[in-house]
Amino acid sequence: MPDYANMTIQQLRAAMDQYALRHGGRAFMIQRLTELYRAQPNAVPAIAKSRTHPLPLDTATQDRITAILKKSHLYENMLLYIAVDLKEVQRVIAAENIKVTLQQLSDYLTAQGAIFTKPKREAVTEES
Repeated sequence: MPDYANMTIQQLRAAMDQYALRHGGRAFMIQRLTELYRAQPNAVPAIAKSRTHPLPLDTATQDRITAILKKSHLYENMLLYIAVDLKEVQRVIAAENIKVTLQQLSDYLTAQGAIFTKPKREAVTEES
């Protein structure tokens, strides 16, 4: 059984989202997830089956990212609700030796209320 009692609030919320359950207080989420696990021990959330969705960032990493962004040229734009480029934010963070995926960074910035633009997917064309 997953150790729900030692998960952070963000990890509990992510687990609740995997089962499409509403969020609540810490005790509520632990109780609901434990009940669900005991009722269906072989139930695996759809997100857990695919490794396309990375785990949320831990608090220490979030704090480091916040400190880095406060010193960067992007911070003023974020405060003024001007969209920042997600790839540029990732480059600023990577320059400080912190590796985060675009999805993790997107989740983090969304939780912070920042406005950002995602890179466009390049169209695949076949040449004849």
